[in-house]
This record gives sequence, structure tokens and C-alpha cells, in this order.
Amino acid sequence: MNSKPGKRFRLRLYERLFAMFRWPSLLIAILTAGLWWIAPNYPLLAAGQGLLPVVPVICFVLFLAGLVGPALSYVQCHASYLLISTPFYRLSVGYSRIDMITAVNFAQAYPLSRQGWSQRRFLEPLYYEPTGQLTVVAVWVREYPLPLRWLKLWFTDYMFTPDSPGFLFMVNDWMALSHQIEDYRDAWRERRISHGHGDHVGDAVAVAKRTGATVIANYEIANWCEAQGLTKVHAQHLGGGYNHPFGYIKLTLALHGSALPDGSYGGNPCGFLITPALGRKVYLACDTGLFGDMSLIGDEGIELATLPIGDNFTMGPADALRAVKLLRPRHVIPVHYNTFGLIAQDAEAWAGRVQAETGAQAHVLKPGETYTL
Repeated sequence: MNSKPGKRFRLRLYERLFAMFRWPSLLIAILTAGLWWIAPNYPLLAAGQGLLPVVPVICFVLFLAGLVGPALSYVQCHASYLLISTPFYRLSVGYSRIDMITAVNFAQAYPLSRQGWSQRRFLEPLYYEPTGQLTVVAVWVREYPLPLRWLKLWFTDYMFTPDSPGFLFMVNDWMALSHQIEDYRDAWRERRISHGHGDHVGDAVAVAKRTGATVIANYEIANWCEAQGLTKVHAQHLGGGYNHPFGYIKLTLALHGSALPDGSYGGNPCGFLITPALGRKVYLACDTGLFGDMSLIGDEGIELATLPIGDNFTMGPADALRAVKLLRPRHVIPVHYNTFGLIAQDAEAWAGRVQAETGAQAHVLKPGETYTL
């Protein structure tokens, strides 16, 4: 995973915005300062002499903002999120929200002929550049992290895709920004291994080798991964937590087995209590039976829990319902069921009982579907 922030790509719309008032502000500051200087010699000006110094001060501050503002207006990749920064507001967009990154012709998204007079005056210097094509990076998201009306209070409308959720980034090197976002998003896809069984180890080793992702697992599985040739491995153990670039992960108890695919000892199985940067705690119970200490995990304040309901190898629906009552999450997703006949379950029926008997909202996902907090 890339632990260091990427390059800052300046937002050209804000460079244009600050350039529009930078020199007029300085000119007005000089003129009003001159008027204040000569005011005692002119009765008409002398009446407002006390207020005259305020204008050049404000205009000079605006001039300084015009100098500094472009450097504070940028988009930058971080380990687990994309940062959009301006002097007025900073927004983090988690990579989990991003669907795709494409190149878009800005003139097609916002035709100049459809803009008002003031908007045309603002945009024309950008449209009529020698390149003849204004390509921008479009980052399409499942949904905005905050209401769109709120975001448009702080960011220019031209930073949003017009028809569906997404952001438009007009920068000097759109290809470099596009590639960097893709690279950081790929590296963000961490692989967390809860225990050694083949259905959880899966192709983690191959994926980690291909993407350079860090594998987080218990000590024994971490050692096994290193023996498979992985170099980016982080070992933890039950009850231990660590601040990773994307958030804090603590390993919890799980009642299960943990033999690795080649028969090696895989240590104690575990669950994951994840506290991302935004602070909403997610509990991945992974493969486990019911245990009373789930009530202690619930004391942490769980936003989302994923619980197995398949029975036979893990909790069944009845115990999973008791787990919801112990954990007290706001949302819960059933897992580890219906992959083969021995663990076939009616997830919708279980979700109905959760809704009726607890305060949690149950979400049954089909393969390939996602849920965003």
C-alpha cells in the first residue's frame, strides 16, 4: 500500500478564479490607499477618512489570497482516500466509493453556449487554449460522501459531473492524475485473512503479489504468507490493534479452526474490529460460533456487523440473531451461507427476524452487490 501521499495536482478552475480577482484587488487597494492619503485635503473625502483604510486592507488580503489560493487548491491521492482541497473546504473521498476513472471532454459536459454571461467570462480563457481540447479526469462515485447541495456551497459547480454522481478534475496533466488514482486505488485493496481455511486464504497470495497490497493476519498466517514470498505482511494477534494508513484494526476472538491449505498450523482464528478514518466501526465476525464476549465488542459502538448464518460450520440463523442482540449494531449483513447445500439458509427470513426483534437494519446482498455506509 502507498503510505505516502501522492503528488498534488492543482485545480485549474481555482487557478482561474483566483487570477480573476488577484490584480484588480491589488489595484483597488493601491487606489483607495492613495485616496486615504490625500483625504485630509478634500472635504468630501475627509468625511469618510475613518472608513477608507478598511478597503485597501481588505483588498490587499484578497490579493494575498489570490497568490496563495492556487497552491491550496488541489487533488491528491492518499493511502485510503482521495483528498480534494481548496482554501474554503477539504473533502476526503474513500476509494470504496469510486466506481471508475475516465477522461471527459469538459466542453461536452458543460457547453460554453449554455452558460450565462458571468460563467462564460470565467470559462472562456480555458476553452480557447491552443490545445483546442479541454480534457479532464472524471471520477465516478456510487454516491457523494455528503449531500450535493452542501458540497456545492464549498466547491464550484463545474467540479461535479452533470448527470450522475462524480467529480471533474481539471489539472495540467490529466493522464498522470488518472494513473495515480488508479494506482492508489489498486494498492488500497488490502487483503485481510481471518484464518487459514482455503475459502478465506483464497487467492490472497497471488493478489498481493500482483498488486503489492499488504496482507493483515494473525502471526502464524503472516509467517506462512512470508514463506510464500510475500514481503508486505503485517502480523497481529487476538486483542491487539494497530493504526494502519486506512484506519485502526483490532483482532477479536472467533470460535473456529485455522489449518492452512497445505496443512500448516494457522494459529487462532479471529475476527476484525475496524475503525476507519471516519470513525464508524465495522465488525467482521468472520467464521465463528456464538460467544458471550460479543457483548463487549458491542460496547465499542458498532455501525456495521457482518455475521455468518450458514450453520454446521459457523453460527446458524438462531445464534446469529442472538449475536445481533449482543453486538447491538446499527446495520448487519449476513455472510457464509448458500455457497453449497450444507449451509443453505433463507437470508431474507433471517433479516425479517432481525428487523422485528432488534434495533438493527439487516441488508441481504447478492453476489457482486455492495453496501455503503
